[in-house]
Formats: sequence, C-alpha cells, structure tokens
Amino acid sequence: MSTVGRHVREYGPARIEGESIALVFASDGAGRLFAIGDSGQVWKSITASWSDEFEVAAAGLQDFLEQLGRRIGDQL
Repeated sequence: MSTVGRHVREYGPARIEGESIALVFASDGAGRLFAIGDSGQVWKSITASWSDEFEVAAAGLQDFLEQLGRRIGDQL
C-alpha cells in the first residue's frame, strides 16, 4: 500500500480554502505534501503536516510537472 493512499484513507482530502476538494498525490520527501484541487491548481503544504496551510505551487499539473522536470535537469 502506498503512503499517499494510506494517508488519503486515514485523513481524507486536504482542507484548502477555496477548493471544494483537494487530493494529496505526492510528498517532497521531507514531509511537505502536494495536493491538486478541483480548480486544477497544485498546492504545497507550508509545513510537513496534512492539516496545515497550503500555498499554490503551480497553476496546474502540467506546470507542476514542467517545474519538476527543470529541477531534475538542473541536478544533472
């Protein structure tokens, strides 16, 4: 069972103001969480907490993946 799947079952969707539902889909490895809301925006938790505040990380999933790709490319 995946960690994200287990957390969704345990905690439910992330509570993000302005989103009627936001599902956590990833972590940065340091405990900060990424969620995608029904608006399409990708959010990142400010701290390593499921119930803390979230800030916008990307305008959408494509933007998020492009940012991730650039960061990976910078590491090579």
